[in-house]
Amino acid sequence: MLLILKGCIKRSSDWVAAFGQADAALSHLNNQDVKEGDIFLFFGWFRQTEFDGNGNLKIVKNAPDLHVIYGYLQVGKVLSK
Repeated sequence: MLLILKGCIKRSSDWVAAFGQADAALSHLNNQDVKEGDIFLFFGWFRQTEFDGNGNLKIVKNAPDLHVIYGYLQVGKVLSK
């Protein structure tokens, strides 16, 4: 199953994403030669949920496992101190 939701969050036209790292995480990105144009994919393992009669969130029994790419970020500019 493939579900794509475009524009599900309204943002102003001048909105810009930001992703920052420091210390060991920053060193790792530098060692991997992350540069302008590279893409980060955000993914995870999900199952369908629903609220029960008491307002508690529960996993739907027999719901399939879903491995989902739920976002991405393309590097526009690498900044340093």
